[in-house]
Amino acid sequence: MKRLKRVKQCKCGCGLYARLGNSYVNGHNWTGKKRSEENRLKLSIANSGKNNSMYGLKGKDSPRYGKKHTEESIGKMKEYWKGKNAGCDNPMWGVERPDGTRRKISESLKQTYAKSGHPLKGRKHTEEAKAKKRDSVKSGIDHPLYGIGPMYGKKHKPESRQAMSISTSGENHPNWKGGISKVPYCAIWHDPEFKEMILERDNFECKNPFCWGTSSRIVRHHIDGDKENCHPSNIITICNSCNVRAEGRRKNGITRKRWRRHYRDIASSITL
Repeated sequence: MKRLKRVKQCKCGCGLYARLGNSYVNGHNWTGKKRSEENRLKLSIANSGKNNSMYGLKGKDSPRYGKKHTEESIGKMKEYWKGKNAGCDNPMWGVERPDGTRRKISESLKQTYAKSGHPLKGRKHTEEAKAKKRDSVKSGIDHPLYGIGPMYGKKHKPESRQAMSISTSGENHPNWKGGISKVPYCAIWHDPEFKEMILERDNFECKNPFCWGTSSRIVRHHIDGDKENCHPSNIITICNSCNVRAEGRRKNGITRKRWRRHYRDIASSITL
């Protein structure tokens, strides 16, 4: 008659019973212990990339699809990544993303902010947060790029400064608009009553639904870019950040023409 082996309790002290012939419940043999850095590195390499069972699983194929992390898990992850992957320690430090990737990130953020709004809209940093930001910004000899630049400690020659000035002035400047900056505004533009009427019509708020919410200052914007056209239908209230974006010229992004069409559609629904 065979003698039956006794099932033992897990040696880690959890109170569970191990499988027949085992001393620990699966995975409990490392409870309360720490692996060496060398061992952890080997495990990381062995389970990264294509060797990982989760590699390539996206969308509905992922076991995490439709699930959300608990508040406790989010807190642990935040604590783990605190201070890591910051600045030059980030794997993307100094790496320029392709235009296609940058465009995807930009569109994704716009859709997110359009639904839920910018996370900092209407909020202000606390004095404690401001102090932390000031302390975290490294300057002078503490900056990681201090002394690395090829022009460090040097000065441009007068002819070099003049050549750079010429190369980025006038029509060579990316924000060149044909010299309209010298054109004066219409006479009514500076009238306080006219300004108050436009701002009151727009409820003293930025009318751009895709506003990032990074600026609290509101300004009046000429939709067609003509400073002499001060008809109320050609003026809309937007924040300073949106005004800069509408006036600028972004490579592979939204052009002035598209911004004008965008604000013209919004203005058409506004009534005095």
